[in-house]
Amino acid sequence: MKRHNHPNHARFITFSTYQRLPLFGNALLKDEFVKQLLVTRERHPFLLHAWVLMPNHVHMLVRFPATGTPSRCSEP
Repeated sequence: MKRHNHPNHARFITFSTYQRLPLFGNALLKDEFVKQLLVTRERHPFLLHAWVLMPNHVHMLVRFPATGTPSRCSEP
């Protein structure tokens, strides 16, 4: 699959839980994921425009700095 990285463009990211298990149906796991998402947002320079947590997957709309990518966020 070809990927295109354009500086300052928002990216739609989605991912599933292990074996698509409905892990986020559990309130404790859901709360822990949200807590870790906020910690990650504070540690790395990206904008989190929107996100939704489903029982077995997550959707996020994010924007990375000009030198960042989904696999590596960095500042010049």
